[in-house]
Order: sequence, then structure tokens, then C-alpha cells
Amino acid sequence: MYAWRIVLWGAGIACLAVSVLLIRSAVAPWLPPLCFVLAFVFPVAGEVYGNVRGLREKRERYIRTFGPVDALRQSIDSRGLRWMRDEKGPMKAVRELRRRHPGMPLDLAVMLVKEL
Repeated sequence: MYAWRIVLWGAGIACLAVSVLLIRSAVAPWLPPLCFVLAFVFPVAGEVYGNVRGLREKRERYIRTFGPVDALRQSIDSRGLRWMRDEKGPMKAVRELRRRHPGMPLDLAVMLVKEL
């Protein structure tokens, strides 16, 4: 997970250095702005990749630890959470579900509350 982030951050820093070096040269007028844009695009792409992969790993770790989603769906208090979702809103129901099951990924809690 970290290797791609490091590579993309390195590419962003390299593009920033190239854009600074090429600002005064008249090689190609479009090259410094392109390098400057890529200097921001590469690190952002690296962070998005890292966050998506981290969330996926967190979800898989939770499922490995606590079993499949169907078993979790049967173990939750669906009537109480459904009442909370209808009366107080889905955000309160998601908070309550995550309070009862610490470590549960947010996307899994939202999915379970929506399916009630």
C-alpha cells in the first residue's frame, strides 16, 4: 500500500522540481504548467489510492475477525435500530450501531442501517 504512495509522492516532487527549473527556460512554454499540475495530481492520486485501499483492508479485517455480514446482520438489534433510524434519523442509527460494535467500518454500518 505504501509503495505506490511513495512512488506517486516522489513523482509529484520531481514534477515540481522540473517545473521550477523550466520556468526560466524557453524550451516549451507548455511544459512548466503541465509539470506544475502533475506535481499536485500525483500526490492526490497516491492519497486517494491509499485511503481506498486502507478502507478495503479495514473492512476485510473486520469481516475476518467478526465473521460474514449475514451473521452480523442477524446479531444486531434490528427493531431498535429501525426505530432509531425512523425517529431520530439514519445518522444516529449508524452512530449507535458503531457504538455497539466498535471497529465496524463506516460504510458497512451505513449499508446495514439502509437495509433495515
